[in-house]
Amino acid sequence: EEVYPRPADGVWAVQGHGYGHGRGMSQWGAQGAASLGEAAHQSVAATLATILTTYYPLTEAAAVAAQPVRVLLTADTDGDTEVRSASGLTVTDGAAGTPQTLKTGPTRWRAALGTDGLLHLSSLTGSTWTPEKIGTATAFAGPLRFGGATRVRLDLPDGTSRDYRGAVQAVRLSATRVQSVAVLPLDDYLLGVVPQEAYPSWKPAALQAQAVAARSYSAYQRDHAGLRSYDICDSTSCQVFRGSTVYDASGTPAPQEDSRTTAAVTATAGQVRTYAGAIIFAEFSSSNGGWSAAGDARFPYLVARQDDWDGAAPNGVHSWGATLTAASLEARYPAVGHLLRLRVTARDSHGEWGGRVTTVVLEGVDSHGAATSVTTTGSGVAAARPLSRAYPDGLRSSWWHLSPAHDATVASWGAAPRLVRPPGQTTGSLTVTMVNAGASPWPVADLHLATSTASGSGAEQKLTGTSTTPGRFVADLTRPGATSVLPGERAAFQVPLDATGLPAGSYAASYRVQLGTAPAFGAVAAWTVALVEPTWTARPGAAPVLVAGQSSPSALLGSTVVLARSGSTTVTLSARNTSNTTWPVGSTSPVQLGTSQPRGRTSASKAGGWPTADRAAHLAAAASVAPGSTGTFALRLGGNGLPAGATHEAFEPEWGGRTWISGDLTALTVVRTDPAVARLASLELAPTASFSLVNAPTGTRTLVLRLRNLGGASWPVGSEGLQASAPSVLATSAWPSSSRPPALAANASRPGQVSVRPGEVGEWRVPVSGLHATPGTVRLSLGATSGGHAYGPAMTVTVTVVAARFTAAVVAVHPMVSVPSRGSATTSYDVKNTGNVVWVVRGTLRSTVRAGSSPSRASSWLSASRPGPLTASVTRPGATVVRPGEVGRIVVVLAGNGRTPRTTSEVFGLSWDGWRPTSLSAVLAYRVV
Repeated sequence: EEVYPRPADGVWAVQGHGYGHGRGMSQWGAQGAASLGEAAHQSVAATLATILTTYYPLTEAAAVAAQPVRVLLTADTDGDTEVRSASGLTVTDGAAGTPQTLKTGPTRWRAALGTDGLLHLSSLTGSTWTPEKIGTATAFAGPLRFGGATRVRLDLPDGTSRDYRGAVQAVRLSATRVQSVAVLPLDDYLLGVVPQEAYPSWKPAALQAQAVAARSYSAYQRDHAGLRSYDICDSTSCQVFRGSTVYDASGTPAPQEDSRTTAAVTATAGQVRTYAGAIIFAEFSSSNGGWSAAGDARFPYLVARQDDWDGAAPNGVHSWGATLTAASLEARYPAVGHLLRLRVTARDSHGEWGGRVTTVVLEGVDSHGAATSVTTTGSGVAAARPLSRAYPDGLRSSWWHLSPAHDATVASWGAAPRLVRPPGQTTGSLTVTMVNAGASPWPVADLHLATSTASGSGAEQKLTGTSTTPGRFVADLTRPGATSVLPGERAAFQVPLDATGLPAGSYAASYRVQLGTAPAFGAVAAWTVALVEPTWTARPGAAPVLVAGQSSPSALLGSTVVLARSGSTTVTLSARNTSNTTWPVGSTSPVQLGTSQPRGRTSASKAGGWPTADRAAHLAAAASVAPGSTGTFALRLGGNGLPAGATHEAFEPEWGGRTWISGDLTALTVVRTDPAVARLASLELAPTASFSLVNAPTGTRTLVLRLRNLGGASWPVGSEGLQASAPSVLATSAWPSSSRPPALAANASRPGQVSVRPGEVGEWRVPVSGLHATPGTVRLSLGATSGGHAYGPAMTVTVTVVAARFTAAVVAVHPMVSVPSRGSATTSYDVKNTGNVVWVVRGTLRSTVRAGSSPSRASSWLSASRPGPLTASVTRPGATVVRPGEVGRIVVVLAGNGRTPRTTSEVFGLSWDGWRPTSLSAVLAYRVV
């Protein structure tokens, strides 16, 4: 089943094959066969026989007796039979059967019904019609036959006239109806039929095949006329016949016979096709499109078969295109009401698309909305809009396939813009590429997108003003510059949007292709457009940058800005716009750099050019800063003559003096130096104010202190000194003297530099030791000095010296080991540091033999009573010290030294550098083997 929904514009494009019913002989197929036969040098007679036996299988050639045929003249519809006077013209009353020669004076003769319901004969002389008699009779039951002359010229209601061979008779059908019927020999009739049904220029075999088919068809109709007053009609419903000459209204003749078709009729005189001894119903049509259609069971010689001849001779009806409208189907089948869809439920299964359509269901709704259904045929659909003068693009047969004349699919579309209420971006556009999926071109002059709702009053109209056709055609992407978009090609469209004045929310926007003011059609391109409130957020951009060309001592050290106390400098700050609003730039930009922490505070570092005391700069970028882009501020900072020192500043952007743009806070330290003073410093990092040291070798600590250079001279690393207020017992061997700690160790602002410039921070590292101090409290006061002159702040630390306590406890002993008599083995014992002295791994903490000497001494022992130092930290494997509370391990190598096998043990202890033995005893058992 095929379902064809009603297109949006109510128009289907039709592709089809063949012209006519397709049964029997294809006239174009016969021409194709004749052309092939001629090309193969086949005789006309042989080709003729092939054509007739192929199109009418199971039939035989035969001859028919020369009998007249009666032809209904359908163009004479005015209710009388009027002929022109001619030499020898006679009239015959069918009842009497005796011809009467008509006088030559009148110009016309007419047979018409009188008030009595009978036929009356009259003649026209000048402008007067005069009643005439046949014999003595004046009224006749008929028919009245005009004949005798070479041709009988019949006048028609439209002012034209025609010559007919034989006779023309008026047949009274009733008291009110008269028919004009031509009566002539069958082959004379064919002289006018064959040139109407076939092109006289066709091959002889094709014309002769047409003559035989037309003769057989005519004879069959004559044999089956029954009680009809005629045998056959003169229209396409039977066979086209216009007599021998047609005269237009001015009398200009147009011959209807041709010598070539006359030769074909003469060459086949009397020939017909028969089946089972009877003349066949020799149907034919212009073209079968490549497959003939079967007739009903009465005619077994009318079969469905593939026909390669049809189309062998080029013609415009083998395949064709047409247009079918829903309106034409509704007019032919009014019961369907408003047509919604057309369903093809059956085809004959022969050829493309499944062959000719045999059953069609038209579905719709009536005026009350109730469903309707009408069943018809493929021919019935074709008859709703057939090829004709009225419909030059009409259908030609029942072998058709539908597609929308105008259809569109969406190839791709751009994302919907995110619109922002003022001061954000309220305008944007939608873009979409549509494919012409129909059968007809789209003229670009009429091409646009229309709102998908019928009234155009949907939500999308709010975004496009009052226009219901807002989407403009941009380009034919397949053939740029073309004036029409052909089927299969891609077209780009754009819909401008403007959300000015609209509240925040989601707006549906959906559009279809439209040509002019015709209904929109095809797939819907749909978006949801978000209109949101403006947001105010930012993120830090690049790190602050010192603007080039600033006078000394201006510098930028990370987030520290250095300047003279009476000078100024400019730093560039960057901010990345993470909001949904574009930032304007320039001196009138609403985006400014405001002071922060707290917001809106008055800054001590305000310099010239600030808009206000709490607004440092306008956004200074080359172009507006769109969301995702980065803008800059030129921040000018001044010392303002304040004393040398440091001030902490913070800045963040804001909009319009009322809305802070959160997320981009820049904190700076502004350092003011005094170039007029050589040595000046402030404390940046003080050493720990108080701590304790053990009066033992490991009771050491390094004090770290930092000073910021606020003077006008640089401090050389390695020589800028510190001075203790008095000689100190905490001094180590690293001090040049007991009152002089080590000099400046490093530039903390720029590590690796050999000097500390004004504004930078220097670092001193002062080692102290409690080894030589007696337990108690010791104070150490330090200050910077240069050339014997102290400067900067004094720093005092308080040190509590604690007496060393060297104690330990055994926590684990290695199980018994076997020691080879001539070898060695390793054992160990773990000890916990229960004192307050740090043990150094592999330092001066060593194991001892409590007996003074040992028979197990190995070559690795330090002496006969000292096997070796502390080996490792158990608590923190890999650590270099064992702190109070932690556990360390002593590894002891035992040698057999040639002793006889035995099981024994030895006691080991600990000593500190040989001068502080402990009472610890670790018993290590072993077996000499």
